[in-house]
Amino acid sequence: MKIYRKDKGKNFTRWYLMGIKLMEKVKNKNSISTYLLGLKIRKVKNRKEDTNNHHTCCNIQADALNRDVRRLQLLAAEQKILSLGLFYASQGDNDRYIICFDCLADAHAEAIDAWTMFKYLQSNNIPSRYVILKQNALYKKLEQKNELKDIVPVASEMDFLLTYPDIIAQSKVILSSFGFGTSRIFKQLPTTKYVFIEHGVMLLKVWVAKMYGDNGHLAGNKILVPSKLTKDLYDKLGIWQNKMYFGGLPRWDNLTIGSTNNEIKKIFIFFTYRATFNSDSRQKGTYLDRISKFVHKLNEVVKRQDEKIEIYLAPHHALLKHDKNCNFDFMKNVNIVSPLEISKHIKTADLFVTDFSSACFDLLYRNIPTIFYCFDTDVRYGNFRDNTMESAKMIEELLYNCYYDLDSAISKIEYYINNDFKLESELLEKNNNIFWNRGNNCERLLQLINDDN
Repeated sequence: MKIYRKDKGKNFTRWYLMGIKLMEKVKNKNSISTYLLGLKIRKVKNRKEDTNNHHTCCNIQADALNRDVRRLQLLAAEQKILSLGLFYASQGDNDRYIICFDCLADAHAEAIDAWTMFKYLQSNNIPSRYVILKQNALYKKLEQKNELKDIVPVASEMDFLLTYPDIIAQSKVILSSFGFGTSRIFKQLPTTKYVFIEHGVMLLKVWVAKMYGDNGHLAGNKILVPSKLTKDLYDKLGIWQNKMYFGGLPRWDNLTIGSTNNEIKKIFIFFTYRATFNSDSRQKGTYLDRISKFVHKLNEVVKRQDEKIEIYLAPHHALLKHDKNCNFDFMKNVNIVSPLEISKHIKTADLFVTDFSSACFDLLYRNIPTIFYCFDTDVRYGNFRDNTMESAKMIEELLYNCYYDLDSAISKIEYYINNDFKLESELLEKNNNIFWNRGNNCERLLQLINDDN
């Protein structure tokens, strides 16, 4: 039986929890009555002469009721998961499985991190499930190919809790790359390890590390720490002490070290998002204009080269989520990449340009030349998270190739083009000191989890 159910008829709407009718709205000719657990709590006249203020009041009341229903749904789901968890705790490990999921809040975010781990588990016949948004392009591909074995499709985080409490309760490990914002129930399951495996190396955005700190609302019980620099940051912040697994990101198993030696060289550009745009889009023009000028200047450089070079640019998934009309068609001689295909182009890039995206570590892992073009440190954004000077200073201190002005960034790109896209030897050595290991990242993560008793 589903925890939550909604029935709708011509003149009524009913909400059920655990088979019990929780709330009902009944529409008559002249009124709409609301019942909570069978008791009438509100009656609103349904007259044409009602004012806009009346409708506004009704909307506010409806919103409040919906929030109450949502809280009751969540509470019931959590209680059922905990109850089932106690039942499944008596089962052996072989009868329980590992749940993997990436972002369940944004269908534009690429499903790659936990997905890679899930595929590794499946290839080794380890009981596992992968939870994915039905709206995500990967799910649509899997559905078309009829490759839905052990795939759990959901409409949202809440849908996951309401529809699949038994699957959650039967898990022995839960692996998430984006966290889970709707509930902290995964942390409360006494016989389940909830591991945050990171969507990217949390180093250049300190506020993200704090948000995902071990007491943060998106935190797990344990965390995968993919670089030595990240461990140093967590130690400095005093978070995740004695809760860290040291190993690379699962998706790094998909990468080859060094250039792919393709005849056509690929320059891949990916800049991060500014949260300010969610509430104030006025500064988006400056952001896009500076990116456009950079691409235009880069095109001038590429045209002067004898070898074949192509430019690819991926907009951030949050940009598309919050602005469905946003496009980059105004940029000439550049291939626009879907955010859902970023990993594909990371695997084949010969040079990478970003401001401070955590994707840079995928390229550093590959020893691919990476340019940090911090093009808007002079802009004062409304959201403190977008003021990027702190990140730029960390790049200067801990990494390399950090540039603030257009000409300097372009000049360094020209250097790599003229030197066959080869990274300097001293920077290769610096890369070697960033990572714990290269290769077998999924295997290592599983071993770390199994050894942690």
